[in-house]
Amino acid sequence: MLSCHIGGNVSTNAGGLRLLRYGSLHGAVLGLEVVLPDGTILNQLSTLRKDNTGKHLLFYCGTEIQLKILGYDLKQLFIGAEGTLGVVTGVSILTPVMPAATNAVVLALPSFDKVEPLYKIVKRDMGEILSAFEYMDRDAYTLSVKHGQGKALSEEETEGAQCFVLIETSGGNKEHDEEVGAS
Repeated sequence: MLSCHIGGNVSTNAGGLRLLRYGSLHGAVLGLEVVLPDGTILNQLSTLRKDNTGKHLLFYCGTEIQLKILGYDLKQLFIGAEGTLGVVTGVSILTPVMPAATNAVVLALPSFDKVEPLYKIVKRDMGEILSAFEYMDRDAYTLSVKHGQGKALSEEETEGAQCFVLIETSGGNKEHDEEVGAS
């Protein structure tokens, strides 16, 4: 089984399912260690979100270690470069606190042209608690049900639907949400 590694995520600038809530990797990556094509190791593993004091870079060339101070934020060049500039071998990343509550709903839509208007309404009305808005066509939904993901909706609810949307919100107060849901 193949699995995803954070260096690959950074190299492809993979935003993931929670891009709407947390933004892209460009804002979450605090520092990188990268091996350049000639074998040089560029180390800019900072834990500071913003550092105006100048970037301290360590270059390892064989046994020689050089410290350079630059004003450039070089890590931004490597995010999304697909490994063409170097291989990401270390990452310092900002990780948000897990939300107190998460809610999800799957909606069946009659056609694709309903997806964008729905997104605009959901984005406007849910604002900062919206964490995911994912689209699936009919074939993707059918395959996920067939291969053990379970049915999110009944046959009646999916009849005539050509596409599906998963909407996830997070944040709030878990106890309050459970109490409101029980009433």
